[in-house]
Order: sequence, then C-alpha cells, then structure tokens
Amino acid sequence: MDLQLLTRPKCYRNSAIEVGPGNAWPVKCYYFRKVNSFPRFRFGGSMSVYRSQLYLKSKFPDTDFLIDLVSIGYIESDSTLLDIRGCHFRLMISLGEFCENVRDWLRVVVLRSRVPHTLLGRKLDWQIEKPECLDASTISPLSCFKFCTKNRNQQQIDY
Repeated sequence: MDLQLLTRPKCYRNSAIEVGPGNAWPVKCYYFRKVNSFPRFRFGGSMSVYRSQLYLKSKFPDTDFLIDLVSIGYIESDSTLLDIRGCHFRLMISLGEFCENVRDWLRVVVLRSRVPHTLLGRKLDWQIEKPECLDASTISPLSCFKFCTKNRNQQQIDY
C-alpha cells in the first residue's frame, strides 16, 4: 500500500524555489471551478499558504481566492501542472518546473492541518452528509410556497 500523503517532502537544496511557510510561488495561470458555477481562468500571480488556507492571487483579472486546507482531498502533479481537488472544487495550477516540490510540501501541510481539525471533533467535507435530493413526485409548480411543502400523508388532525 502506497501512502504518498504520509511521506515527508525531500530536501531540494539545489532548487531555485524555496518551499516552506510564508513563501509565495509564482503561478503562470490557473483554472478554478466550484460545483454549480462557471469555471474561472486567471493569469499570472502567486500562490502561498497563509495560516490554514491556500491563498491564490492573480494579476489578470485582479482577484484573490482562499481555499481551506482541510477541504483539500487530492493533490497530484504532472510535469508542470498541479491538480488540487476537493468535494466542491477543482483547481489546476501551472507552476512550471518546481511543481513536484510544491506538491510534496502541500501534501504535508494539508495532513498537518487535518490533525487539530479532527481533535476538535469537526467533520471533514467528505464526512458531512448531503441533503437528500428531491424526487420527481415531490416537485410541483407550487412547491416554492411554504404551505405546499408539507407532506399530506403525514398530517393528522387532532380533535
């Protein structure tokens, strides 16, 4: 069984980029998509870890994103592309040649952020039960009104 999340990052002393807290990595472009929303493309900017969040800042258009480290469930990289996924989002970042360094370090940081989260008894994103979907039989044109949402079979009249 291969436990890639539990391995410590290797020392990259010959690397031009530093890996560690407080460092910002230059980003060429990134693609961000949340569930039930339009995808967003951003160009230029930087990526850093600030406290318990992944902070993405772009130059064009000028926007900032904050993603909780606890909500990250998958981190993988190809040659120059870093793929980060959670239950409600997907983030693809073009970092360049030092993508593997950042991937290894982010895996350790995500794992370390989960420890106090679970010690406090909070549930992670994939442990929270989602609300049940509506059946086709419960959908009606008047279901937006409060008086139409009650189930008529369960109503009992007490005299």
